Amino acid sequence: MAGLGRRMIFLINVPIGAAILCAAVPAVSESRSADLPRLDIAGAAFTAVLLPLVLIPLILGGEHGWPWWTYLCFVPRPASWRSCAGSAGRRPPATTRCCRAGCCGPGASR
Repeated sequence: MAGLGRRMIFLINVPIGAAILCAAVPAVSESRSADLPRLDIAGAAFTAVLLPLVLIPLILGGEHGWPWWTYLCFVPRPASWRSCAGSAGRRPPATTRCCRAGCCGPGASR
């Protein structure tokens, strides 16, 4: 089709995605847990702060010749390791029922 260029791929992907979504709605049953886990506010805050402190220096540091601020951003990382080690006995944020059932690949199981 003339003039579409790379947008032509949407003529294929969008209808296929819509068909899969329509087929999945009746196939996937509704399930709710009786035991709803609490949201880990501290873990979400650590992730929101520490993830950019790791990724931004890795992405931008090489372009700018690894300035001093890239090394400064890596300083809080040991605090994140301690917080993860302290939460090892808590319940995971997502259930692993699917992975135990064998429908996931071997890298996704615990």
